[in-house]
Amino acid sequence: LNGPVTAGQEVEVAWDLANSGWAPTSSASWSDSVYLSADPVLGPGDERIGFFQHDTYLGHGESGTFSDRFMVPLWANGSWFVLVRTDETGA
Repeated sequence: LNGPVTAGQEVEVAWDLANSGWAPTSSASWSDSVYLSADPVLGPGDERIGFFQHDTYLGHGESGTFSDRFMVPLWANGSWFVLVRTDETGA
């Protein structure tokens, strides 16, 4: 995400992801979630604004850059951090 956005606007979010574990993901279906946060740490009160569904295994040592478009909620005035929690389903 580059630069400011406006509440109610669709934005493109991109993130890098690497499987640093010892094995491929345990499932071909897993997801990353995108949040708005008042600070740079994911925690209670952060608002999930969407998710990205993966439909393939990610092998040991594999990596990639992913992106998708998400809607900024109408209530989200002011400054926010956009955080991505990868592998939210624990694959």
